[in-house]
Amino acid sequence: MIIKKMNGHSGCEVCLHEEDGEKYIRKISASSQYNSRLIKQMDKQQSFKHDVLQTPAVYRSGYIDNLFYFDMEFIRGVPMHNYVSLNNMNNILPIFDKVCDYLHNVDTTKGDVTEKIEDKLISLEPNLTSDMIKYCDYCRDYDWSAAPISENHGDLTFENILVYRNKLYFIDFLDSFVQTKHIDYSKMMQDIVLDWSWRHNMNKPLVKTIHLHNKMLERMSYEDIEASKRLLVLNLLRIVPYSNEITLKYLQNRLQYLSKIFGI
Repeated sequence: MIIKKMNGHSGCEVCLHEEDGEKYIRKISASSQYNSRLIKQMDKQQSFKHDVLQTPAVYRSGYIDNLFYFDMEFIRGVPMHNYVSLNNMNNILPIFDKVCDYLHNVDTTKGDVTEKIEDKLISLEPNLTSDMIKYCDYCRDYDWSAAPISENHGDLTFENILVYRNKLYFIDFLDSFVQTKHIDYSKMMQDIVLDWSWRHNMNKPLVKTIHLHNKMLERMSYEDIEASKRLLVLNLLRIVPYSNEITLKYLQNRLQYLSKIFGI
């Protein structure tokens, strides 16, 4: 029985179910074409292992009317952006440090992702306005030949981190076009530089996010910072083709802001 429909990404249907007293989350693919991506996301969630960070257990999977689905553990957590809004820094920093520790210590190897970055930019350029091309040039203006190849979440915004009794759960993993922890750093920047997870809120915890940004930068190398800044810009460009007029104006505003602070 469906108890509640929840906000899903990429058009996927996400619902809270209850059967025989057991509550669980079911995520259903947006289309048969999206099935393979959702399978990769489920596999990513199942394979994630960490001593401190957790992810909801996957119970079962299958197909309904040719659409792939999987059921997972229901976590009674608070999304991290809400946790940040409601708590003081003494409570927030120990939680935030756990995520920074994970990103800092994740196992990596060196790899050349230049071609993947270029392919992604080429695919986006026909859908961008003329004033956005400079942002593509900014993304290219970096040596991508020795990137830290690693596991990553793929969409590590505060909306996709649940806090439950001081435990952290990663949810809504996303398959990435490039496997590097810089993707996750860039998504964290998307929140603490651009307040992405608070985009629908009038009140944004600006002082707190500035402090969190400075704390994260302390743990990052120069290469981490420069690559992640460019992937942050690329994150926004990737949303443009799917944007309505309101979202497009928001993205243009955020890109102009990054242009000023990054010197683009």
